[in-house]
Amino acid sequence: MEEKIVYQMKKKKKDCKFGKKKQQLHKFGIFSSEYKTITLLLWLIFVLTNLQSMTIYVLTPFLLAQKNSGFGPMLILFIIEFCFSIVIYHFIDNPHYGGRINIIAYSGFALLLSNGLLFIFQDKFLYLGLFVIKIATRGLFSTIGILACESYPLYLRSQGCGIAQAIGKIGVIPSPYFLFPLLFFDPYLPFLLMALLSILILIFAYVFNKDKTQKPLETLKEE
Repeated sequence: MEEKIVYQMKKKKKDCKFGKKKQQLHKFGIFSSEYKTITLLLWLIFVLTNLQSMTIYVLTPFLLAQKNSGFGPMLILFIIEFCFSIVIYHFIDNPHYGGRINIIAYSGFALLLSNGLLFIFQDKFLYLGLFVIKIATRGLFSTIGILACESYPLYLRSQGCGIAQAIGKIGVIPSPYFLFPLLFFDPYLPFLLMALLSILILIFAYVFNKDKTQKPLETLKEE
């Protein structure tokens, strides 16, 4: 009898705690205590990814014009990027070296290396550097959206993903205002800045622990 009373008291206490937690989630949404850090980290990775991509689209025409290159090399880059994106999608779900966090870490390292080498070797490394950067950003874009979806419960998913994507787009609006001054001071100086920002992507991959890529769907039914 006493054991039954103790069990009921524990169950009631647990239900009360769960009710308060659920109430807080509905009240504060993605800014609740449980998801606030995740939300800010996702905003950071969306802004950094969009910034890397924006840099390529802003600078590539100027850099190719300096080498007297036409539209052909840029078109080839886009075609090769499309082919490699299929390989990236296969890597994400690979049980041995896949996973969304791993893809983000690989992409961050590739961005750090390619941006750094572009700044050092400049036009000698231009085509290969641009190719690696485009592949790395493709890896990030193919990953962070799904990562955002998997980081929130069902009733916060649209809110969390939508706002993160909006913040990512809005966050890079000022980028031309500091990319162009760097470009005219030194055409390859923006890549040094992007290399430094790539370190933040690696830090994100290290501290973010919500990767559910390798978990069977049956274990995620409650979410």
